[in-house]
Amino acid sequence: MSNSIRWIKAVLLVLVGTIVLCVALLTILIATLHDDHYRWIVTRAARYFAGLEVAIEGPFAVELSSEPLITASKIRITHISDPATPSAADIGRLEIRVALKPLLSGTILIRHLLIDDATVTVADRSEADDSTPEEKPYDVLIPVLESVT
Repeated sequence: MSNSIRWIKAVLLVLVGTIVLCVALLTILIATLHDDHYRWIVTRAARYFAGLEVAIEGPFAVELSSEPLITASKIRITHISDPATPSAADIGRLEIRVALKPLLSGTILIRHLLIDDATVTVADRSEADDSTPEEKPYDVLIPVLESVT
C-alpha cells in the first residue's frame, strides 16, 4: 500500500514540475519577445491565414496585459496573388485592443479599434482569382466587435 502511495506522489510531483516548467518557459518566451518579433508574427499570420502581404513600415508596439493593445503605423496591405495591383489598403495608424480571455479560447473580441488615415481599395477579384479551393488559405474566423466608434 505504501509503495503505491509513493508511486502516486512521484507521478504527481513530476506532473506538477512539468506544468511549472512549461509556465516558466512560456513566461520567459513572452518576456524576451520584443516588438519586431510580434511584427514578424503579424505579417506571417496575415500571409498564411488571409493570403495578404502586410508591410508595417512605421512604429509597431504591443502592450501585454489582460487586454493586449497593438499599435502600428504606415501599414500597406496587398494581395499575394497579384502584387502588381495597387495596395488593397493603406493605413496611417492602427490601434487595436482585444480581450485576452476570449482570445485564449479562440474568439477574437475587439474592445477598441482605431483606424486613422486609411485608404481602402475595393475590387471584384472573382475572375482574377483562378486558384482552386484547396489552394486558398484557411478560413479565418470573423472577430467579434464589442463596440465601434
